[in-house]
Amino acid sequence: MPGPRLRVAELAAVEADLSISANDGKELIGLAIESFETATRSKKFEGFSKGLTYLVELQRRFEALAEEKTLLKLATCYFTMDNEDPEHYIQSQQDHKIDAWDADPDAKSFFLCRGAEITQFYGDTSDRDILTYLKKEQPNLEKVTDFLSKRTYKSI
Repeated sequence: MPGPRLRVAELAAVEADLSISANDGKELIGLAIESFETATRSKKFEGFSKGLTYLVELQRRFEALAEEKTLLKLATCYFTMDNEDPEHYIQSQQDHKIDAWDADPDAKSFFLCRGAEITQFYGDTSDRDILTYLKKEQPNLEKVTDFLSKRTYKSI
């Protein structure tokens, strides 16, 4: 894959790979709570920064959930359309591609599955199960991402 396209593909793959399972989420929240509890019992407030680190990691992962947008972005890197130059990644061409996929549900489903396949996050999950999951969870994923992005605290 050419350099400019590969760079975008690598970033999209990292975003998709940062997804978080329910168990990982519970574990990070548990570690954060434990660290904050330790901090409240400590005269020097030790453990507070560690708890905050866990929450920042949790936020980062939620922001990069393998949602449709992330998977489609990844697919735009690996697949070309019409007379697209495969050597370069031009955003207007990618936007055109996504618009075309949005207009054709079968094409969108195909490229969502190929994006998921590239990340290997879903393992041996069938295309049907991936699409069912995305359809069911997409509104929630968008709400969580929106919620977290509006509540990012720069300082405490």
